[in-house]
Amino acid sequence: MKRRVINNIILFATFLSLLSASFVKSARSNEQMDLNSNGPILNFYFDKQSWLLYLENIGDETAFNITILINIEGFIVFGNVEDFSYNEQPLEPGHRRAIIYLPFVFGFGPIEITYTASALNAEPTSFTLKAFLIGPFLFLWR
Repeated sequence: MKRRVINNIILFATFLSLLSASFVKSARSNEQMDLNSNGPILNFYFDKQSWLLYLENIGDETAFNITILINIEGFIVFGNVEDFSYNEQPLEPGHRRAIIYLPFVFGFGPIEITYTASALNAEPTSFTLKAFLIGPFLFLWR
């Protein structure tokens, strides 16, 4: 009886160690697969020294058919505040491009400008700038 209990404990411990080893191996192979082929990854970068917003591709493939959507929320008297989009040229891996377009608006008070970039072969990403608008003048803070 004692021997049977000891054998069952050894079998159970062996089974658990084999099971945990297989989980670790499958997790490592999934990590390697993700690191080897991640495609284009779009990311916004705000440079505080130049006060420019950049769109960069931190992936390993070129992003095609990039669309940038701009949405402005706040007290706007007149101007283009609805969703406005425009297309960009393909963005190579490791490169960045300044996003300099902002529709003309006239208003007063705090506003939020949300930039959303999407590509045919990449997940969409967003970035929000907070600003204070006095007439046509925009004062950014981050």
